[in-house]
Amino acid sequence: MKLLKKKRGFVFVLSGVLVAFMFLLPSLQAADGSRLTEEDIVKMQEKIEANGWTFQVGLNSACDYSLDQLVAPGPVKSSQRHTLSATEITRENADAIIAPPKYYACVSTPVENQGCSSSWAWASTDMFESVILLRNGITVDLSEQWLLDCNPYGWDCINGWFASDIFFRDGAVLSSGYSPGTPCNSVTISYQAQTWHFCQNGYTVAPTNSIKTAIVKYGSVACMVYVDYYFQSYTGGVFNSSNQGNVNHFVTLCGWDDTRGAWRLKNTWGTGWGESGYMWIAYGCHDVGWAANYLVY
Repeated sequence: MKLLKKKRGFVFVLSGVLVAFMFLLPSLQAADGSRLTEEDIVKMQEKIEANGWTFQVGLNSACDYSLDQLVAPGPVKSSQRHTLSATEITRENADAIIAPPKYYACVSTPVENQGCSSSWAWASTDMFESVILLRNGITVDLSEQWLLDCNPYGWDCINGWFASDIFFRDGAVLSSGYSPGTPCNSVTISYQAQTWHFCQNGYTVAPTNSIKTAIVKYGSVACMVYVDYYFQSYTGGVFNSSNQGNVNHFVTLCGWDDTRGAWRLKNTWGTGWGESGYMWIAYGCHDVGWAANYLVY
């Protein structure tokens, strides 16, 4: 009789463990690097409602990948950045801060879809393409692959930094002018930046008006932002999550709306993510604007 009770107790405990495991499975799948599920989305929606956040989430094209397939492994070390002097690195926006309008529409080229976990090359070329479009009125397609293969710092698909220094020192190559295997010293440099600057510095979130001034005068500003599962599954609204973490993704800011209190962020996960590849994100949310920098062309 005692043995039977022990067996029943064991079965009861085991059943409880299995039920708990099944209940926690969706969050465990997200936590261990697997893809988000419908159950994960429902849990996030409940938290969004409980916190009064003003954005929506759902399974979008970015959810076809695990989060660690979409973002850099962590903040880039200072030794990986660039070789400019300390004076240049800490220099603030070179021009006087303007009185920006309440709303500014993006001047930007088509949304790209990055091919690896770090978007440094895609955000960098997107910034330069925007600058060229604003200045020359033409849309060009610069080569991210050339940056990956031929940059002088050994950066790759996992680790890298903004290519602003490369565009200033070496220039940029059109996608049509480079294919993998082409000797790096044989390509034609099509565009070269006159210089570049941080809106403030390379290790904090830049002031809102400094970023706005750079966007109006020069074009899109490249920066970093902290990306989590809420960001990954964003489908619309003003992203204003209060979650905290280290910046891990390169993006561009191309416009803003003071009525929303938000930047217009352009991502590199294709048009199936967010609002056709874009996001409204509250000023300073998830450290957006970290290490913001711009090109002078």
